[in-house]
Amino acid sequence: MGVWRLKFRHIILAFALAAMAGQCFAQLPDNLSTDPADADTHLKQAFRPYFFDPIDDVTQWKFKWRTYYFNRFVDPGANQLATTTGGWVGWHSKPFWGNFRIGGTVFTSLKIYGPEDKGGTGLLEPVQQSFGGDSEAYVDWSSQQLSLTAGRMLLDTPYMHRSDIRMIPITFQGVRGLYHINPDWAIGATYITKMKPINSPSFEGMYELAGVEEKDEGVVSLGTRYQYQEGGELGFIAYHADDMINIIYSEFDHKFGFDKNKGFRLGFQFSHQESTGQALKGDFNINFAGVRVQYRFHSAIFSSAYTQMSDTHNLFAPWGYAPTYNGGIVKEFYRAGERHFRWVRVSTFPRI
Repeated sequence: MGVWRLKFRHIILAFALAAMAGQCFAQLPDNLSTDPADADTHLKQAFRPYFFDPIDDVTQWKFKWRTYYFNRFVDPGANQLATTTGGWVGWHSKPFWGNFRIGGTVFTSLKIYGPEDKGGTGLLEPVQQSFGGDSEAYVDWSSQQLSLTAGRMLLDTPYMHRSDIRMIPITFQGVRGLYHINPDWAIGATYITKMKPINSPSFEGMYELAGVEEKDEGVVSLGTRYQYQEGGELGFIAYHADDMINIIYSEFDHKFGFDKNKGFRLGFQFSHQESTGQALKGDFNINFAGVRVQYRFHSAIFSSAYTQMSDTHNLFAPWGYAPTYNGGIVKEFYRAGERHFRWVRVSTFPRI
């Protein structure tokens, strides 16, 4: 499916689709907790199969709709401003030829308001233009232990993930394999050649997005996750981009007596990056570490996190947002030498 730009008639059609969405589309399950104290770690997200139930034999549609207002003051007298609406429509088949599925998603981000001199919001194409196109187009084969996906897909690994904080999530082109040795231990690998940023209708090369124009190759990742008891996990993922960079990310997370009324959660993360050639125009060696503590008392959740970057270089994260405990929608904290502490209190309420 090609890239297409959007006119006024597309806006009318989009609102019509939104009005019919409740009757025409079934929502795919996300299997993601809305409880901050039970949120998945970066590693647990990375080792989730593309389909949560490999024997589900239902054809499904998914529909996501959102409207976004963004107004950020960058410097005195300058700001980034836009209002958009849009979303995406996706479909996947029921299994055929055993455990095969195919699926795809198309998306749109429609400008409601956005002055040309106030761009940079990440909601629209440069110079504040609406855009749309295809994001997912894949074939998947899944069993209870093995999952193989090829094409254009969503990823949720630490340094390559959907980063769904604007109108459209990031999607990737390549192949992905996931194997569960047993219910508690999984290994996975990816080979990714292209990525579609959050404000672009087109897929671009991984090296190009990292600022390397001379090469056009893919990025390999390999990792493992082990759940050693209910509520405890550890693992790592390593990335290799030839003549550019090696990255390793590791994480530990443990819950102590967690239930709906009380509990304590402790997490550690560490990442190391180093250059492997001259593609990035220089040698560098980067580390970052973080610790997170959460405590639940009935409906109240208290969470604090501390992250620290090495003094050598800004963290390298061109294929998604940096996987730090203290990352945010507006501001990320991964500049050289940066130390950041965050404390949050969250109250949860029952569904009405």
